[in-house]
Formats: sequence, structure tokens, C-alpha cells
Amino acid sequence: MIIAIALAAAIGLLALSLKAWTEFGQRSRKLRAEIDHNKRLVEDHTEKLSTGRAQIDEIKAETEALLSERNDLETNVLEQREVVSQLEQRLERTRPQSHRVNKDS
Repeated sequence: MIIAIALAAAIGLLALSLKAWTEFGQRSRKLRAEIDHNKRLVEDHTEKLSTGRAQIDEIKAETEALLSERNDLETNVLEQREVVSQLEQRLERTRPQSHRVNKDS
């Protein structure tokens, strides 16, 4: 009788152990799947981040080139204004007094 009780207890413990092991295996597989999914997400986001950084670098280079061109154009405009101003002064000096334009009126 004691052997039957001990055997029943052992079978019960074995069943509980098997159930616990099965649940552990299921949780382990689920966690592994979540880890794999998260790794893929990290890889995707890392790739997107690299692409974004490359685009930022490209835009910075384009911006610097455009700013340089703008500065060159501004310098050219200022130089041309100076030339125009000098030519206007020469023109005013060479015109007869009756043909001069009064800029104040």
C-alpha cells in the first residue's frame, strides 16, 4: 500500500515536472521569437538610421555648396553695383548741366 502511494506520488510529481518543463519550453520559444523579432527591428532601424545620416550628410554638402555659390553671387552683385555707381557718376559728370537728372526730386 505504501509503495502504491509512493508510486502515485512519484507519478504525480513526474506529471507536474513534465507540465512545468512544457510550460518552460513554451515560454522559452515565445521569448526566443520576441528576441528575434526585436533583433530584426533593431537591424531595420539601424539601416534606416544609416540611410538617414547619409541623406543628412548629402544635404549638408549641397547646402554648403549653395551657400558658397550664394556668397559668390552676393560678392559679384556688390562689385557690379560699385561699377554701376561709378559709371553713373561718370555719366553725370560728362552730361551737360541741362541734361542732368535731379535725383532728389
